[in-house]
Amino acid sequence: MSKSKIRRRKTRSYRGRRPVVFKTPLFIAIGVVFLALLLFKLYQINNGNTLSVSSTKPNIVVFMADDLDKALFDRMYAEGFLDNIKNYLGTQGTTFNNAFHSTSLCCPGRATFFSGQYSHNHRVFDNINTPEAPGSVTAFNDDSTLVTWLNDAGYLTVNIGKYLNNYGTDSSKPVTDPRNPAYKPPGWDYWHSLITYNMYNYKMSANGVVKTYGSTEADYQTDRIKTLAKNYINGFEAADTTPFYMMVTPFAPHQEIGTGALTTGCSAFAWKYAARPANRHANSLSSWTLPFSESFNEVDLSDKPPIIQAQPQLTSQEQDCANFQYRKRAESMRAFDDLVGEVVNTLTTNGEIENTVLVFTSDNGYFLGEHRLWGKIIGYEESLRNVLIIRAPGIPAGQTVDQFVLSNDMAPTLTELTGTIIPVSAPAVDGRSLVPLLQNPNLSDWRKRFLFEYQGAAAHNGVVIPKFFGVRTSPNDTGVAQQVYTKWNDNGTEYTEYYDLMIDPFQLDSKHNDASRSAQMQTLLGHVNNLQACTGSSCVSFEN
Repeated sequence: MSKSKIRRRKTRSYRGRRPVVFKTPLFIAIGVVFLALLLFKLYQINNGNTLSVSSTKPNIVVFMADDLDKALFDRMYAEGFLDNIKNYLGTQGTTFNNAFHSTSLCCPGRATFFSGQYSHNHRVFDNINTPEAPGSVTAFNDDSTLVTWLNDAGYLTVNIGKYLNNYGTDSSKPVTDPRNPAYKPPGWDYWHSLITYNMYNYKMSANGVVKTYGSTEADYQTDRIKTLAKNYINGFEAADTTPFYMMVTPFAPHQEIGTGALTTGCSAFAWKYAARPANRHANSLSSWTLPFSESFNEVDLSDKPPIIQAQPQLTSQEQDCANFQYRKRAESMRAFDDLVGEVVNTLTTNGEIENTVLVFTSDNGYFLGEHRLWGKIIGYEESLRNVLIIRAPGIPAGQTVDQFVLSNDMAPTLTELTGTIIPVSAPAVDGRSLVPLLQNPNLSDWRKRFLFEYQGAAAHNGVVIPKFFGVRTSPNDTGVAQQVYTKWNDNGTEYTEYYDLMIDPFQLDSKHNDASRSAQMQTLLGHVNNLQACTGSSCVSFEN
């Protein structure tokens, strides 16, 4: 086996000196916890427990953005504003051109990442929890996840940044309730999870203890998360303990809901708040404007369901507000790119980069005026498309993959890359490993379609979004290639949308009333009905 796949651990002598793991008072305390946990794991190893730390297993670092849409990412990437992501992941890894979200919303999307399941199986339907639509961190079954599987296989695990919505927001709850900031979900060894989502003056649960950060430059949330990640990597290396799994999840480029991000002259909630960039990047992209695609502020919505028709056309002032949001989203991503660069440099300095899987992705897409919408959820391309780049040991650099991949695929992919076995007792995983595509980007026997769905209770401009299930087909789906079919259910009233992306890539003209396409729509409806009830291997079968 090549050296790129197996790297022997270095041996060190600490004779005459003590290793410095963390340098600040907070990290000294963390270091004590770290060493105690390490001794416990060594005790387990010496007693025949399977939680041994294997030197041949790669580390994993996942960078997950919040609300990053593919169009914004692609523009910044192409124009040289995300060069760390480009140079360290893109040119050295595999870029997936057709990555998608199966549910384009923060909490369900993150639950899908950790579980490998469609939302109809993990049952996290929304960012908030209501009787009619279970959601938020309280709805997620965290007993068996990607993290617990890796931890049971010997991985040290770290979460730094956002976890699932509503985590740690109510200290009056029992410590077994994930709304209590003392709660640390199963499988996580080290825990620095955001409780509030401001870019300054925010709170984190630092291994169960609430820590409040201030308003200094070093406290800028993305930069603080960067520092924490670097310190943990240095600490693991000093203690000579790998492999590790690290989630690095800043809030950027999500809009900051707070007084610091209020936008002058923008009163509607959709445009009232903007993302907040680091001061060093503020106004660095002041000349940028929205691309104003054909779907922006769509003129004729008569072909669309009532929820879309109810959206008012953007005024000229609101278009200016959308432009401002766009610039701030872009500027906030520049600190994220700095974060990626410094984390990769830290891995390199410690001799770990060639033994580390790097992933860059987002939790959902985003609308900024397309179809008169803002936010996410609804199953148009702007919301469904994801960003995904994977760099892994032994995988050729600079590859691109055009086959359809999903956020559902991340858990099985990372378990295969690490040689981790998903327990037989675990809930069925709906996704599939992307390792075959990493090894052969031109693999033809692959997913032809996927389900997108929403069963929550969120409102858009005061109108509750109905439940929907839809199917998006690939160019290889014979007879129905590149088509999107959605069935909506608004409290028993059903609506249909149908787009042929070959002739209507911006989804401007639904053909659901076109009788000449009835056979295609029947085929697509059959796919939706099969996929909305699928679980585990049946999802793979129905996607094929």
